[in-house]
Amino acid sequence: MNWKHWTYAFLFAIWLYVPLKSQTFPCNGKLFFSVNQDAPPTQIYDVFFGPFGAISFGQKGIIRDGNYDALGFNPLDNFIYAVRKNTNTIVRFKADGTSESLGEVSIVDNLRSGAGDCTADGKFICHENNLNQLLLFDVMDQFSLLRQIDLFWDPASDFSGPFTARLEDIAIDPNDPNTAYTFIGDINDPELTPEEARGFLLKINLDLTNNNLGMVTPISRITENVVSQLGTLFFDGGGGLYGYGIDTRSFTSLQNRLVNIDRFTGQVFAYEASGPGGAVTDGCSCPYNITFTMRADPLDVLCTNSEVTYEMTITNRFFQGFNNLTMRDTLPEGMVIESVSGNFTGSIEDGTGVGTRELIINGIQLAPKGRVSITIKAKVEDIGIELISNQARLENLPERLGSSILSDGPGNPGFDENPTTIFGNPQIINEFDISVVNPTDCLNANDGKATFRSPILISGEQYQLSLRDKNYDITSFDVSIDDQNSFTLENMPPGAYELRQITAQSTNCSFRMEDTTINIVPPNEEITAIAESNGPLCESSDLELRGSMSPAGMIEWRGPLDYFSIEQNPKIINVDTSQSGIYEMIAIYGGCKKIEPVEIDIAPQIYGSISADPNYCERDKIQIIANGEGQNLSYKWSGPLVIQDIDDTIEFSSAQLINEGQYQVIMDNGACQDTASMFIKVAPSPTLALPFRIENHFCDPIELKPVITGETNVDYLWTPAESLSCNDCPNPELMTPISRKYTLNVKSAEACKDSAEVFVKFLSDKIIAAPNIFTPNLDGKNDRFELSPGCGVSNINRLEIYNRSGTLIHVDYPLFENREISFWDGTFNGDDANSGVYVWQVELELIDGRNEVLAGDVTLIR
Repeated sequence: MNWKHWTYAFLFAIWLYVPLKSQTFPCNGKLFFSVNQDAPPTQIYDVFFGPFGAISFGQKGIIRDGNYDALGFNPLDNFIYAVRKNTNTIVRFKADGTSESLGEVSIVDNLRSGAGDCTADGKFICHENNLNQLLLFDVMDQFSLLRQIDLFWDPASDFSGPFTARLEDIAIDPNDPNTAYTFIGDINDPELTPEEARGFLLKINLDLTNNNLGMVTPISRITENVVSQLGTLFFDGGGGLYGYGIDTRSFTSLQNRLVNIDRFTGQVFAYEASGPGGAVTDGCSCPYNITFTMRADPLDVLCTNSEVTYEMTITNRFFQGFNNLTMRDTLPEGMVIESVSGNFTGSIEDGTGVGTRELIINGIQLAPKGRVSITIKAKVEDIGIELISNQARLENLPERLGSSILSDGPGNPGFDENPTTIFGNPQIINEFDISVVNPTDCLNANDGKATFRSPILISGEQYQLSLRDKNYDITSFDVSIDDQNSFTLENMPPGAYELRQITAQSTNCSFRMEDTTINIVPPNEEITAIAESNGPLCESSDLELRGSMSPAGMIEWRGPLDYFSIEQNPKIINVDTSQSGIYEMIAIYGGCKKIEPVEIDIAPQIYGSISADPNYCERDKIQIIANGEGQNLSYKWSGPLVIQDIDDTIEFSSAQLINEGQYQVIMDNGACQDTASMFIKVAPSPTLALPFRIENHFCDPIELKPVITGETNVDYLWTPAESLSCNDCPNPELMTPISRKYTLNVKSAEACKDSAEVFVKFLSDKIIAAPNIFTPNLDGKNDRFELSPGCGVSNINRLEIYNRSGTLIHVDYPLFENREISFWDGTFNGDDANSGVYVWQVELELIDGRNEVLAGDVTLIR
């Protein structure tokens, strides 16, 4: 064990035996909570918040003499106060695990309390379930009950009636000492009213001077699917409200889940890690801490002739002030204080401050809930190229706060009191010159030289130089500066080098150049090199590489897939496309080198095929497509009629019998070839002809007579089939004279097809006969005007007679099927019409469904 370990062990042993009065808990914003199982002991834990949202729980002590609840951390003496369960006793916990009874509460025989905390001015407060009151105690000067506070619902809330709810815990707001937060668990007890308030986060008015002292205001219901009971409520040092209770998602009745609570909305965030579980828990914290932070600006500074500003902030979250504090800071070596400013009170100790590295400020006054800022502006004169740390100390704090604290930098979240760091950057040399002398002999190539000149270099001074080669290996040299403000590096082998830093041995600061690449180039032009191959190749072939050089030396080959060979003419067996690319022949002669590239293209196998329908009919469109893998394919076709084509597709818009035969295509990608072929069959097709239009009178028979040439062994199909004598015969007759279009489709045994259309129209000029003279003299001859319909008429719908002036004098609606046809008898309104010429108009319905209107004139003679 080294001396540090012995020292730590000795200090720990001393800590174990210090007087009991110093057995306080640290007031640093941490969360403390107790766990028990309704039986001794009571275990005390704290919560540690690590980086990236991680949490852990550490045991701080075991109280073996009983069970305790209603814990409160007293910020004035750093002890924890609580109620011993099943008694009326108030106790004080100490950090060594012991407890001290302060006194008994005389107003009750058994103090039933699960909710408690300590006020900012050091009083202990707890909720008594039977009295439904808050009890306020003096626990520091002389134990006594100071006040009994009745609780009542906020009149503006939705709840009313007596306040009999059981509070699970109380946490006093560190930002408002007159407000406490509490939670009503979901406890099934009809005497605890109102039932609707179960699961609510509440706030309580604790202003002893206010008429609303004890008023309870509901905030929001905490979602039950997150947490159902909260035996613990406490604030952290940043003013955040936390709880510890039953996680409804874990299906357990133990309280083991830490949650963060928005005290304004009641929204809850549950941490994933579970903690120690207990049937009963309670908690407390000391959120009234003092923080001391230091920030640096900028974080990167030049190692000389630059400035850095340190901003220190001391924040007091206590409701009490602290006097006569001392702040000490010693800047890193190579810095000097230029100015000190801020809003602090006190005086800078003589011999420190401006012009020195050290700053001591005595007599600092830190007001309640106050903040002090101290700004140090420092000149950087000479620091190293590294992380530069600075950490100040705040002293003369009360012993319960640790007497002193170190400043905390902005890095390492979750860890306290880490130093503030900046990084020293080298100075930039902008004015410099590099001259190179390259070697002239391949067999003696290590005599290169590089000379560096800059007016910033001091003649006669010793410097350390860092040089990085192409492999990123760094070599250090000690160099002396001559009277030309330069130094020379000799015996440098060929390669590319970068000057990294130059540091004078008398300083910490270094210099850096923006562009300091040094290229030592051997006389490579002395080498003649030729690289060849047998490419391009088709995959599965053998690649042959051929190299030659003069003068004779060593040849290396490098290529894709980490290929390497030291043979002069290597062969690679059975290559594939992944081995395509640039192959480099490296000719090496002494310290000289020449690289000759050769590009190798390894083409993939084509695997050719033809896509086409092997069977066609005359007049079909023939399309034959060549398929092959790879790019840049060329095509050469052959077939009937000595067809040749260079595209991947050949087409015939209308197939002929002479197109039948074997088709072949040769596919080539410049390195590989493949052939594919297919036999194409062309079957004869029927050719069908029908007259475009047939006109006929209704009473004349019609027979459809198509003309078919070519393939005549076909099947027939007429559509529509209605009114035809047959629909699968060559020459059907029209059984019913209907004007319409008929389509004939024919198909051969080879499935070759053709079709034609004919439109049949029946004429209506001879469908009815009408006399031009009639004599209605009742002699039994030609006494009426009668129409004689032909075979194409299915009904006479209307007959109208007009005189020469256009007056309608007769209307008739004869129907063939329903009554006897009646025509005009030569009368008008029961009287004989005068002799003369009359106009008739008739509306007919034809048997093909059409309606026709015909007109004419007739002469009436008496």
